[in-house]
Amino acid sequence: MVVAVFGGVLVPAGQAAASHVNCGDTITQSTTFDSDLVNCPGDGVVIGADNITLDLNDHLIDGTGFPTSGAGVDNNAGHDGVTITGGRIQEFAAGVQFTAADNGQITRLTVTRSLFTAYLQDSDGNLVSRNVGDAGITLIGDSDANLIERNTLLLRSSASGIEIIGVFPGIPERNGIERNTVAGGGEGIGVSGGADTAVERNDVSGAQRGIVVAAVRTRLLQNTVSNSEVGITLGGAIDTELVKNDVTGSTGDGINVGSPSTQTLLEQNTANRNGDDGIDVDSASATLAKNTANDNGDLGIEAVPGVTDGGGNKARGNGNDAQCLNVTCK
Repeated sequence: MVVAVFGGVLVPAGQAAASHVNCGDTITQSTTFDSDLVNCPGDGVVIGADNITLDLNDHLIDGTGFPTSGAGVDNNAGHDGVTITGGRIQEFAAGVQFTAADNGQITRLTVTRSLFTAYLQDSDGNLVSRNVGDAGITLIGDSDANLIERNTLLLRSSASGIEIIGVFPGIPERNGIERNTVAGGGEGIGVSGGADTAVERNDVSGAQRGIVVAAVRTRLLQNTVSNSEVGITLGGAIDTELVKNDVTGSTGDGINVGSPSTQTLLEQNTANRNGDDGIDVDSASATLAKNTANDNGDLGIEAVPGVTDGGGNKARGNGNDAQCLNVTCK
């Protein structure tokens, strides 16, 4: 018989779960907390069944220090359809960790003093939404069709924000990063080794590197990046679309397309008041159309010979009187 374990008491899975939970308990049916968990020495709680909801009910799961091992909520056994919601987690390696766990939800949590707000490995079809944290959210390995949206990450100085990382042989595909707010940290949003990722309508500010892409078929649409060292960087990115992004206040380039990147479309982006170039393109396979780059420290748009000039680019008030190089700017 499948059982739930609460404070050493075995409860048959067919009965309603008790609401009192102790550190390290394994949860096998939907449960609502009635109290905080304090100074948990390992995992806070462990998920032990599919299709259950763990509602923290505004309570706290607390570890033993920053950082400690384990997760506030550990779903490393790969249970599907699990929802974690509505409370606070602190002082763990990860607030919530999913491994090979599909079609779950991680929502409305506040995670602090941990290495990761949420960490998902080889997990598909999950929603990570409306969480607040001071560390990042990471998808790694063969994690497909996940949506990370409407989270607020106020990062510590060296923390990374939202990351999608491919680890051979797993390639994360068809993931979405949408409408998140990321402030501070080392890297606001990073997409490395993935394919068909949508990065849309995010607000990134004060990161050392705003958005960094080294992946295949990434679409960056209507993101706002401000006050970074470099706003948006493409390094070895293939078939990338940058459309209607707004980059301001970088100490270096606003948008930088590195020479290993190929087949990049830059259309209707705005790059104003950056310390070096507004848009710097070192890849001849790029196409630039209808971009605006004003009041930057050097050129508005600096492109290598051979780029495709799609027309409609505009630049004025930049430190270099040429305004643009190898594209025509009005």
